[in-house]
Amino acid sequence: MHWVILTDDCVPMSGGVATWTDGVKGELERRGEQVTVYARYRERTTADYGVKGPSFGTWGGLWLAVAAARDLRRADVILATTWPVATTVSRSSSLASRLHVVLHGSDVTRPARSERARVRVLRGAAHVWSVSAYLAERVRPWGVDAVVLPAPVDVAPVSAAPLTLKRAICVCRAVPRKGGERF
Repeated sequence: MHWVILTDDCVPMSGGVATWTDGVKGELERRGEQVTVYARYRERTTADYGVKGPSFGTWGGLWLAVAAARDLRRADVILATTWPVATTVSRSSSLASRLHVVLHGSDVTRPARSERARVRVLRGAAHVWSVSAYLAERVRPWGVDAVVLPAPVDVAPVSAAPLTLKRAICVCRAVPRKGGERF
């Protein structure tokens, strides 16, 4: 299968989406899949194609779709790491039928420039995936059923004995929208 991944963040950027994208690419390649990554241009990126464009935060979905146009037509699966990078792809019914969108966090929890565009992209995608049950629940009122991806680590308690926590640690990037207050 040929996978095309569209992303805003890719290694060497640090954090959730960049690290997640790198891990997905590596695992798909390990399984023998063909993977091509289009990402916002950064120096030393691990993406196959670093894409530049003015106002990437607003128009990144367009720049990625234009740069990847040839590969998108041939791809079996188009994987958008957040909904904003899928805005242009989702407008084509032939591409949207192969479009998978992953919900990572702030792309769902913060207000969008266009709520209508966010809902259009998510409702039009072939599959919507979520990295947490919390995010999947956040999109349900929009008429979107997201499937929760398995955690990369086993979070089940080691023993069957009741778990009593006296201390807990949250490991994440310390940014205001990460949800530390909910933790």
